[in-house]
Amino acid sequence: MIGADFFNHLYFNQCFNQITAFTHLLENKPELFSTQDGADLYKLITPVADDTVGLSNALLTWCESQSKIDDALLETQDALFPDDVETERGAGGSGYPEMTPEKERTLREQLLNLIRRNKPTPSQDGKPKPDSTQPSR
Repeated sequence: MIGADFFNHLYFNQCFNQITAFTHLLENKPELFSTQDGADLYKLITPVADDTVGLSNALLTWCESQSKIDDALLETQDALFPDDVETERGAGGSGYPEMTPEKERTLREQLLNLIRRNKPTPSQDGKPKPDSTQPSR
């Protein structure tokens, strides 16, 4: 009989794979993301940045309203994580890759850094830059 721990680990792995695929998409297809997308994602994921499952759920919810990105994410997941169990066997042949807290933290940090790069800077957010040629009052 398969226990709840197995299913929890499987679900966590699925979340980890979704974040990995999203990160891959940000790195390899940045043209899919607008500057506004970067700002929206940053606001969305900052509160859940330390929670892999929460982060995955937030990304998937956001992607549901972004059809091009959602489609690209599904394609990326299929390419990165094919259903071939033999290639995904972890240590001891457990059937899933070994997950460590360090791998988890590294992936979350990588995602946050990529989103920060796509987030508008103050001069890109539609507000005028202060004119440095005008004397300050």
